[in-house]
Amino acid sequence: MSDEIDVRRDIFMYGPVMQKIIEHSQPMLQRLTSQIERAGIKVIGQSPIEIPDQDLGNTINHIQPYVKQEYTRKIHDLVAASLR
Repeated sequence: MSDEIDVRRDIFMYGPVMQKIIEHSQPMLQRLTSQIERAGIKVIGQSPIEIPDQDLGNTINHIQPYVKQEYTRKIHDLVAASLR
């Protein structure tokens, strides 16, 4: 038996998703989040991050290059806050 403490934190974050999909998927997202949390994994709040139409790139799951840095910062900040 080891005296080491397991400090691993399992977290899950939904990726950025098209705003219209999120608006029409709330019951599914709530069910998925419940299942993930029952497995002992913390779901990061404020995710998924909604992608409004004007920020969409060439597909529904791509972001325009001019706002990629902004979305990367949002994701970083949410993950960092969840690890505090």
